[in-house]
Amino acid sequence: MENYVDRMRGSDVGLYTSSVREQLTPYAKPMEAGNHQDVRWGALTGDKMPGLMAQSGASLLQISALPYTDEEMDIRDYSVDLPQSNKTVLVLSAKNAGRRLQQLRSAAARSVHRLVRSHGILLRVADSS
Repeated sequence: MENYVDRMRGSDVGLYTSSVREQLTPYAKPMEAGNHQDVRWGALTGDKMPGLMAQSGASLLQISALPYTDEEMDIRDYSVDLPQSNKTVLVLSAKNAGRRLQQLRSAAARSVHRLVRSHGILLRVADSS
């Protein structure tokens, strides 16, 4: 279940498991999806691959993992036009702007990022064996 800073009241605290592909919400127009706000930690694992765990420092973080970049989705009119993907695009940040603001911004405006404050995130790589 995705949640954003402006939609957090409808999300329960819990431990969730799914695939990266399942994080891509099937909107007709492909767009950013699968966001998880106020996360303590998140982990990516795969068959015969090392795992990656991201853990927040002093405050909570935002995390998403999708099979496409925002740029790959922006140029497609429909989700069915997305090519097959075998990659994982991991996004870690302190906070997300919320769905409504994201929908109003253009692709060019979204490419400009501004660091508001420092946010500590610990990354750990675990052997697959």
